[in-house]
Amino acid sequence: MLRNLKVGLKKLAFTKTIQYAGAYSGCVKVERRIFTDQLPTMKHQRVFSILILLSFALASCATRKNYPSTTFLLSNNSSKRVNFTVTVDVLTSFGLQALTQPFSANPGDTVLVRKVHFRAGANPAEAFNSFILFPVEGLVFQDPKAQASWMLTFDKKGNPQYLFDVIQQH
Repeated sequence: MLRNLKVGLKKLAFTKTIQYAGAYSGCVKVERRIFTDQLPTMKHQRVFSILILLSFALASCATRKNYPSTTFLLSNNSSKRVNFTVTVDVLTSFGLQALTQPFSANPGDTVLVRKVHFRAGANPAEAFNSFILFPVEGLVFQDPKAQASWMLTFDKKGNPQYLFDVIQQH
């Protein structure tokens, strides 16, 4: 690879001459000229893109207070097994997709339903597209769409936890 320095009237350019071995013609010479007035703009573009990425990173850290890591739990406080399905929106490479997940909770068990960065102070029922409890003979369930059905507690790190009791405690 040869590197020549050529001086023009206004622009200083580097010429790279590269020799390739061709299958039919023997040897092919290719020249590529890089002008020095283009180099600072490429540096400025890199610096500008790094600044933009840093600003997005700082902005995302600032919004963590408004959207803390929130845990949604279901507590089966009944004497029978409870089955339910939860549908949530998930962002994939194909766009926003609805994901439905079936769950089962034995008597006395607590099941992790979802853990997500959720807006502080919002209605917990907004975290789900649908929350369907399958009927069990002899049990009357609370409404998962009602905000009063979700009990708010906090974990050791201070993140909110919403607990849904299947049967309302008196």
